[in-house]
Amino acid sequence: MFFDFNSLANHPWKESVFFSEDLRSIKSDVVTGAILERVKPATVERVPAVLPYVRGVTDKIGYILKRASIKTYFKPLKKIGQFLPSVKCNVPLQDAGVYKLDCECGLSYIGQTKRSIKTRVKEHIADVKNRRSGKSAVCEHVQDRPRHYIRFDRPQILAKEHRFLPRMIREAIEIKKHPNFNREDGWVLPSAWDPIINKIKSQPKHTTARLQDTISSYCIDRNKS
Repeated sequence: MFFDFNSLANHPWKESVFFSEDLRSIKSDVVTGAILERVKPATVERVPAVLPYVRGVTDKIGYILKRASIKTYFKPLKKIGQFLPSVKCNVPLQDAGVYKLDCECGLSYIGQTKRSIKTRVKEHIADVKNRRSGKSAVCEHVQDRPRHYIRFDRPQILAKEHRFLPRMIREAIEIKKHPNFNREDGWVLPSAWDPIINKIKSQPKHTTARLQDTISSYCIDRNKS
């Protein structure tokens, strides 16, 4: 709201002393009010404090900050276990897939299993111990060559695969790749695969296995041979 103080100069009561004093008072009040309205005190926006919660310590700090009109938020402390990596790991031998057992002669056995590879290797060991050559190509190889030692202690994981068809195809590829003593009872790949597999084919590698180095050293009683 605005007042035109100059227009009051022609007012009939302009000669009145009271009128002059009232006019000055009104003018002063209006001007002062406008200044006060225009000049507002600056407001300070306080940033809240986020503190790790420590019982008996953070409470006191929060109380002091509250008196200063500072909001306080508490967050739980991290435990030591949260900074350490998980010790739980996926052991490859616990997976299904394709594996390789090497013999000291340079040949290998390639196998596949839908269960854990560790379980399958244990079954091979049991077959050798119980002389089940009709059931196991590994046992047959050991019986036919008494001085050959299978590296049961170092099974190699060629592929981790739970799906049946990809697992069987991968086994067939690995059999083609590696010199082996597998029986001819697995899947046979078409000849169209040969040019590709020949480029990645492995050469026989003789190991330096000793009798005491291999699990097979106590899997079969060689005195019976």
